[in-house]
Amino acid sequence: MKKMTFEEMCKFDPAIKVLYETAKNTDGSHKHFCANFVWYKKLKPTLIHRVGFERLDYLPKNKFMGTEHAYKIAYQSIYDALPPCKECMCL
Repeated sequence: MKKMTFEEMCKFDPAIKVLYETAKNTDGSHKHFCANFVWYKKLKPTLIHRVGFERLDYLPKNKFMGTEHAYKIAYQSIYDALPPCKECMCL
């Protein structure tokens, strides 16, 4: 099984790129901003169905995209694109 980079994963499944762009363009300028809230409520629910063990069966077949390693790459890349938390409850 060929491992993929995050960029290759985005080309294979453009929905992952949309999640990344959403994270990157999230407005973190508010006085109180929680990256974890955005991640867990808005981004992760979609990501878990695109990559990793819970990947939906009707998506194009790719053994790597259904692995824990693929999920970790996507998770870290997208989460890291979010602005940092500011004055939120998780700090």
